[in-house]
Amino acid sequence: MSGRNTEAERRGILRVVAEMNTAIGSDKISEILASYGINLKPRSVRFHLKKLDQSGFTALAGRRNGRVITKEGRDFLSKQGEGIKKSIFLSRIDELIHRVSFSPLTNAGKVCVDVFEIFAKDYQRFIMCLNPLITSKLILGTKIAVCGKGVSLGGIFCPPNKNLIGVINAFSIAGIFLKNGIYLTPRLGVLVEFNNFKPISLLESIDYNNCSFDPLELFLNAKMLDMESFATKGNGIIAASLMDFPSAIYNLALSVLHSINEIFPSNILTVGKPDMPFLGFYTGPNRTSILIPSGLNALVLVKKAGIEFIVQPSIDDFAVFSDFKDIAASIRSRFQYIE
Repeated sequence: MSGRNTEAERRGILRVVAEMNTAIGSDKISEILASYGINLKPRSVRFHLKKLDQSGFTALAGRRNGRVITKEGRDFLSKQGEGIKKSIFLSRIDELIHRVSFSPLTNAGKVCVDVFEIFAKDYQRFIMCLNPLITSKLILGTKIAVCGKGVSLGGIFCPPNKNLIGVINAFSIAGIFLKNGIYLTPRLGVLVEFNNFKPISLLESIDYNNCSFDPLELFLNAKMLDMESFATKGNGIIAASLMDFPSAIYNLALSVLHSINEIFPSNILTVGKPDMPFLGFYTGPNRTSILIPSGLNALVLVKKAGIEFIVQPSIDDFAVFSDFKDIAASIRSRFQYIE
């Protein structure tokens, strides 16, 4: 193993540790690196982690809890620049899109999910917050995945007294298009203003090619979304991904979109006009834009209600669609999901 490869591998490991909100062990680091195209066995990861510990860049959070990054480690990454992290982020998006296996024809397969952790006692309140968004078709579909203690979702095991919630995200939609021969190129993470359920302007945008993080999560954390009157009036501000595809297959794209809307009804999912700017953004000649809502929009009213949650940095990011349950059934039964 050359010194150059060793340095790149350690830098990759350090970036994985840096992006986790909690301590992470060598097995999980190995899994995440593999999804980025870096193949290191857990034993090799442990070797590198010891060297990173000696350099002061990582530290043990406990004998069995894995590693966390130190201030020195973050300073080191900052000095290295963002290039590598950007390439990892974009590779991750591409990998998620290609791994979606769900088909509207069979109504089966794996979908890409955003995973939230809440206290089990708050489950019913959480569902009630989602209800107006579901009935107004402001998020993708009418179903969510839910699991309790000891069960995994997106590669994460649910802790005691908690529930993990999974919602469909934008990359699932891109993955379904890909299965139908259409690759949606991710362009921007955007904040979009809506009036009467129609998009009227792009308020903020972050180019996926120039960022090293999920811009949609940034918008949520910065409290830039507004969905309080969205359900009743169709007015508000949401987070979404703006992607595009070749205009030559516009009619095919509309056909695929129709089949998607049968399974994941949404008033937000919008296709622009061929070869025309979308809300002032022009991707180039012979391209058509498509706006896909973020799964994180589901959390806006949850946050406003004071319900505590954590957006989990999912290890696997996928769930089997058959595990998704209809939200309306939970509301009608006043069911409280506690394990």
